[in-house]
Amino acid sequence: APGRFGESLARWWWLTGAAAMLTVGLVVAVIVYQPADPGGGAVAASALPDVLLTGQEAGHAVGAETLSGEPVQDKLADTPIVDEDCVGVLKAAEQKAYGKTGWTAVRTQELGDAPGKGWRLIQAVVSFPDVESANNFVGNAAADWQRCANRELNTRNVNKDDPRNVFWT
Repeated sequence: APGRFGESLARWWWLTGAAAMLTVGLVVAVIVYQPADPGGGAVAASALPDVLLTGQEAGHAVGAETLSGEPVQDKLADTPIVDEDCVGVLKAAEQKAYGKTGWTAVRTQELGDAPGKGWRLIQAVVSFPDVESANNFVGNAAADWQRCANRELNTRNVNKDDPRNVFWT
């Protein structure tokens, strides 16, 4: 049906936005719920996968029975879009958003329920060397979210041959 592509595209972007919000939430969770440690405050990179949701938890969050997918990755994504200043709002753990923030480790994972309802969720957790660096990131991310909110963003990947613009509000 003609409307189905638009509906699934809208759902995909909604989930991408939710994943970005989840990213910020996970960063805050790592900062806030980290036990006090007199030797420092960073979470070891080896502990970051334990902060990510399981397939069942992620499925429950989006209304699917369970999600499965890619192995956990240890790098930031680099997705060049037309409105590149808003890529951190639209996608989880993007190089453009975290580049010079002082982050020390990252774990990301893409999950889905294909061939079910077409759910797709990207989750990420990022570690910083100290609370101040993490708070600075969260403050800057909040400003980015405000600057990118309530307007139409062109999310077309500029490195793809497909010239069609893809807008998200």
